[in-house]
Amino acid sequence: MDEVHELIDDKRGIQLSIALERLAEKAGEFQRIGISATVSDPNMVSRFLCGFRSCDIIDLNYLKSMKFDISYPKAHVSDEAAANELMVDSPAAARLKTILKIVKDTKTLIFVNTRSIAEILGSRLMKLDPRIAVHHGSLSRDTRIQLEDDFKGGKINALVATSSLELGIDVGDVNHVIQYMSPHQVSRLVQRVGRSGHTIKGTSTGTIICADPDDILEATAIIELIKEGSLESQRICVNALDVLCHQIAGILMDIDADTTSAKIFDIVKRAYPYSMLDSDQFMSVIDFMNDKRLLKKTEQGLIHKMTGTRMYYYEHLSTIPSVAKFLVKDAATNKVISTLDEDFVAFLEHQDMFITKGVPWRILDIDPDKRMLVVEATEDISAAIPDWEGEEIPTSYEICQKVGELRDKIAKGKLSIKEADDDVKEFGENVPDQKHLYIEAWGDVAILHVLGGLNVNRTLASIIGNRLAKEYGSSVRTLVDPYRVAFVFPREADALKVKHHLQTLANPMQELEEGLPKNQLFKYKFIHIGKMFHLFRETPRISDRFILAFKDTPVYAETVREVLYSYYDIKRTDELLKAIRDKEVKITAAHVKKLSAVGMRALIRHHGAELIAPIEPTSEIVKAFKMKLLGKSVILYCTHCGHDWIAFIGALPDKVKCARCGSTLITMPPERYRAEAMKLYTTKRKLTAQEKIWKDKLEKAAAVISASGKRGVIAMSTYGVGPTKSTNVLGKKFATEDEFFAALLEAQKTFIRTKRYWEFH
Repeated sequence: MDEVHELIDDKRGIQLSIALERLAEKAGEFQRIGISATVSDPNMVSRFLCGFRSCDIIDLNYLKSMKFDISYPKAHVSDEAAANELMVDSPAAARLKTILKIVKDTKTLIFVNTRSIAEILGSRLMKLDPRIAVHHGSLSRDTRIQLEDDFKGGKINALVATSSLELGIDVGDVNHVIQYMSPHQVSRLVQRVGRSGHTIKGTSTGTIICADPDDILEATAIIELIKEGSLESQRICVNALDVLCHQIAGILMDIDADTTSAKIFDIVKRAYPYSMLDSDQFMSVIDFMNDKRLLKKTEQGLIHKMTGTRMYYYEHLSTIPSVAKFLVKDAATNKVISTLDEDFVAFLEHQDMFITKGVPWRILDIDPDKRMLVVEATEDISAAIPDWEGEEIPTSYEICQKVGELRDKIAKGKLSIKEADDDVKEFGENVPDQKHLYIEAWGDVAILHVLGGLNVNRTLASIIGNRLAKEYGSSVRTLVDPYRVAFVFPREADALKVKHHLQTLANPMQELEEGLPKNQLFKYKFIHIGKMFHLFRETPRISDRFILAFKDTPVYAETVREVLYSYYDIKRTDELLKAIRDKEVKITAAHVKKLSAVGMRALIRHHGAELIAPIEPTSEIVKAFKMKLLGKSVILYCTHCGHDWIAFIGALPDKVKCARCGSTLITMPPERYRAEAMKLYTTKRKLTAQEKIWKDKLEKAAAVISASGKRGVIAMSTYGVGPTKSTNVLGKKFATEDEFFAALLEAQKTFIRTKRYWEFH
């Protein structure tokens, strides 16, 4: 088993562990050999591979010769033209130029961390150099093989790849490896850069292209850990109940005669990942399979296969579920921009936001028959959720702690990393490091600087976010990265409340489990695991009630285990909280006049940490917004004579007048009560309280149009911008017309973010 480190911590490995015991049951004992260049704990890996059998460990204690460069390309004036042509920002253009300079004369693998970034970066590079191509696991097998052959044969000079080329695939000689942004893990960088200079005496060379100071510190920390010979600690995935269900079916197919649950349990327990499985968990799976007619349990305690056992087994050979796809179509261009997993779409609703291809979108329509989502671009990346949670590579706890050490040295003047020095010094005495947590609050945002790594920070964010939501009676949005957690409050942020919850949090496991079933990620995983258990074949619409109906089943139990294991870190969270209680880690909380540059990145980088560019330059977004507004038609109503007419906003004169009587007292009745509103000026009866509110708003709108003409109509045609907000915007001075539209766009975004608090708009 080559690259055995890739197997120990996921379900592919746990499936293999039982399969080896099934093979030993049929064929007798055999020799097992595991090979890897990146194992942090050989004893643990030996147990995974051999169970409780005796085992020899051969440790060469050899680190291949490696050389690393860290590059932080700065934007120059000359990059602006390229940036406009490629629809990227200038720093991104500088990074592209650096990559092209490296790949010009060398056979290069360019590693990225997600498929989305592979597609985006690859498309930009291929436009500049046709000898570059993209390689990732979503491409067909034939396409991948063709690309690998073209690279080996010299037809392609560089491949942009995810981990699809990290392990075991022969792509011939590689002169150099580029890592686009930090790989987040020590072992991953060793594996990737190790693809170059692939001979015993050869030197592997790699360049890490960084995008911001966070990236530089993280890359520096990773390289220091490599020089120290330190790798991230690994965990063995244990007791996965969906894999157990599948392998029980396999064992029944291996055995010709009926067997007993005790015999199956004995085979399973020989596999080290199931050595701690208790009989109650095991029997819950047996009983579930019996209910679903995947096996038959007799009153005499015998277990035998049924007609459906074989079909179930062969339909679920892979632990990676096969899911149907939905097309995603941009309403503005009518073009298909990507596909989404059906399981992801199952818990999306109208107006939800998500990220695909590295860009945020808002859902306008979901058509299950056509398997299509119609979407529009949005700039509000902080409110979106990623389309592929499984792709995110978590930055390890060890790396973040090393970053803390680097910050501490910079703060004390013992180290200088030019691009990161200013960031650290900005904090003064409150530098967030491995012994100091810092909370800064500004407006409705509180940033908790904690160097816990992605999974520890995600744990803290989930628990404290739930606590704050209960306290405020309203949702508190959380944005998480390995170095920070941002809490977006429904009103003024309170740094002291965040500090209080950190100091009083004592049982993270219990609190996390309470809120887990409502988590969208939990629902996503529930679908995958439900399919593996043969609970359903087609993806159902998932609701909280649907999930809770299975609370006492192994499907629910396995979803809890999987989510906690893969996305949270209870052990290290407990350790951090104990260190806080013991005063080994201090917390400083402050309200600031301006967020630090590091704090701002908690908002900017969220789900966009590796974005090469927004969907369009800001000027293009404003331009599209402007064209959309000017292309709208509106119904105008003269409050003086009662004349109403339809007008295209773009065709209106600067001074808007009634064509019949010449009055400038023109209003815009909202569509939802247009017919009733236009009767308010002709009726002689006494108006109701609601009608008085409507008429007051109409008269305020008429005052805006009378004072500002066409611009008043434009302002009030913006979603969420009524007469009051229009007056605020129109009262400002703008150097250009585009600045006016940019202000309206900002007002619209503000309304969308806060609309749950407004009864009328």
